[in-house]
Amino acid sequence: MRIGIVCDLQLPRPWSAASERALLARELDRIALADTLGFGSAWVQEHHFLEELGHGGGAVPFLAAAAGRTTALRLGLGVLSVDPAVRHPAVLAADVATLDLLAEGRLDVATGVARTGIEVAGLGLARQTARSRWEQYTGVLARMLAEAPFGGAGEGTSAALPPRVVLPRPWQQPHPPLWARCDRPADIGTAARLGLGALCRSVLEPEEAAEWIAEYRGVLRSTRCVPVGAAVEPRVAVCVPMFVHADEATAIDTGIDGLHFQAFATSHYERFGEHVPGGTDLWAAFLARRADVGLARDAVVADGQPLSVRVLRDGQAAVRGAVGTPAQVAELVGRYAAAGVDDLLLVLPAGAAVSAGAGAGAGSGRDEATGEDAVADALRLFAAEVLPGVPADVPPDDELRTAVREALARRPVPPPFLPEAVGALAEAPPPAPAPAPAAGPSSSSGPAVGVAFAAGEGAGGADRPSPAGPAARLRVSRERLRGSLGAGGTIAVRRAVARADDRWLERTLGSDRGLRVIFTAMRSRYVPEAAQGFLGAIAYELRDADGRVRTWGVRITPTGATVAPGPVEEPALTVQLGLADFVRLAAGELDPGHLLLGGRMDLRGDFSLATRLGPMFGQ
Repeated sequence: MRIGIVCDLQLPRPWSAASERALLARELDRIALADTLGFGSAWVQEHHFLEELGHGGGAVPFLAAAAGRTTALRLGLGVLSVDPAVRHPAVLAADVATLDLLAEGRLDVATGVARTGIEVAGLGLARQTARSRWEQYTGVLARMLAEAPFGGAGEGTSAALPPRVVLPRPWQQPHPPLWARCDRPADIGTAARLGLGALCRSVLEPEEAAEWIAEYRGVLRSTRCVPVGAAVEPRVAVCVPMFVHADEATAIDTGIDGLHFQAFATSHYERFGEHVPGGTDLWAAFLARRADVGLARDAVVADGQPLSVRVLRDGQAAVRGAVGTPAQVAELVGRYAAAGVDDLLLVLPAGAAVSAGAGAGAGSGRDEATGEDAVADALRLFAAEVLPGVPADVPPDDELRTAVREALARRPVPPPFLPEAVGALAEAPPPAPAPAPAAGPSSSSGPAVGVAFAAGEGAGGADRPSPAGPAARLRVSRERLRGSLGAGGTIAVRRAVARADDRWLERTLGSDRGLRVIFTAMRSRYVPEAAQGFLGAIAYELRDADGRVRTWGVRITPTGATVAPGPVEEPALTVQLGLADFVRLAAGELDPGHLLLGGRMDLRGDFSLATRLGPMFGQ
């Protein structure tokens, strides 16, 4: 199990002009200390407008500073919004990649849906579509980080995202680990279905965590898991409030107010509070109402018993978490490990709300310097007496690795990257269609089978195919099928196809939509004069690696050429070859004569017609 900390950048009132600067400096010191003590991670949320609860609206630059002060600690960015109303997907991808580079591959990213009315309204988000947009744009973020170039997106997104190379490129390949915020049992299944790590922010007893983990891993191992990213992060992280001291009463008196304040402020914004921007004093409201919302101070007492995350005493309820002595905290941590938790994240009390010591009142607990010393001491004590007994983090077992591989194989094929020239002016008109090229490297004295990509139409990537892509269908516009890219597009297509393996070609350009691209391009490039009076049908029988045969027909009529999938009645010529070979042949990467002489292509019917297929379709 990996142990991390959570820095929510809380700042209870009252504030001074220097409060936020002191907060950032204190939290950076805390993260640097955690790095030297051997903790595994530090997470920072990005929130907006949440006075006193979350002053981490600038989480990206804050983590950039943290990256420069740490060497081993993984840095968690999130939970953050991927909605374009907050930040354009390409800008977010660039921020994430930059952080990953600065951290030398130590970045994790958690995304989620904005849950507070003050954020939803303030950022102009639409609550009714927030969840579907989160899922879509988490996939877009993953693709932009994994694909070079990004192949573009349109369907299912609020605006067309054209093919581009998003810079810089991240350190981790295909992208940093991606997580989803999970607050409810239903969320855990969603995270597993999308192949995302589950970051559970709800306060869970170890036994509850075990149930959530069982649900997560069950979905992850099932056919319901279709990853939204190019990699799966099969981990579950659970958050627990923590403050440890050699004396149990001191641990409670020093840390419990700061931990309860965080829980109160979260519920204020997400559940019961009515907030007046710039006017509501959350700290004062907390002191007045804490017992009414299940955060009774008197319910938490020093009794030497094993810890429960939630307690009930004399009719009063409260959250306790891992607040106690090293022995008590170690026992609770061991129960989380036994439950199967992969990452246990320690939520630390708000620095300015930590009491100075046993018996201190709320007023003395507002001293920032004293509060930070107490939290730092708690981290040192945890590292010295609890951390050595935590079971080592272990890689996934064979069964889980197999489930991940199978899940990634179910991922929908990405749209191909279609090279295009982008001029200096964004509104410049598109170039005129290029004329059909003369016979090129793919021409030979042997028979041809037609051309699909004479000018870069339909590509499987730039210089290299990328297995990454969105949960979206292959989409290619008719204008690109008409070929307006020129010789540079042809070269890029040939390079991509040349470097791809057969399986990848079958899944992309050899898919049903990919074949439609190829045959539609053949139809659009038909040259009637080259047919020399031929009228009739040509059948293509294309078999994939599993032995399945896909049949397409091209019919020449007095008015032009038509194409359609399915059986062909009385074809004048039948061309039989492998599906991947057909894609390579269409891209100009294979010589038809070589295929014929090598026994990889068979012809039945009018052999002389086969020799005219190239010129008939623009080659």
